[in-house]
Amino acid sequence: MTRLARFWTLGLAAAAVVLGGWLWNRGLPEAWLSTETRSLRELRRELAASLPAWREAEIRVLEILPGTDGGPPVTRLEWRELDAESQPGAPIHFSVAGIQPRFEALTLTFASGDGDRDPLAGKTLVLFRRAYGEHTAPDQGF
Repeated sequence: MTRLARFWTLGLAAAAVVLGGWLWNRGLPEAWLSTETRSLRELRRELAASLPAWREAEIRVLEILPGTDGGPPVTRLEWRELDAESQPGAPIHFSVAGIQPRFEALTLTFASGDGDRDPLAGKTLVLFRRAYGEHTAPDQGF
C-alpha cells in the first residue's frame, strides 16, 4: 500500500471512530437529564407531602423593661407555635434590646404554575432565623 493510501485509510478510520462516538454519546445527556428531572419532581412531591398545609405562630410582647446603667430598654417576648387545631405549643421566651423587635427570615417563594405537576406551585416557605432589637446587630440576636 502506498503512503497516501495508508494515510487516507487511517484518516477515514479515525473519522469513523470520532463520528460513531459522537453519535453514540448524543443520546446520553438527554436520557440523563430526563432521569434527573424525574428525580427532582419526585423529590418535590415528597417534600410537599411532608409539609403541613400551613404553620402558624404567635409572638407576644410580655413586658418592656427599662434599661440598666443607661442602656436601652429590654423587650421580653414569647413565641408559641400553634398546632393544626390552633392550640398553642410550648412557649419560647427571649429578650431583645430595644422596644422595637425585628425578625430575620429566609423566604422561598415558588412560582405559580401547574399545580397538578408541581405541588409547591404558588407556595411560600419561611424560615425564621432570629429576633433582635433596634439596638442590636442582627448577628447578635436570639
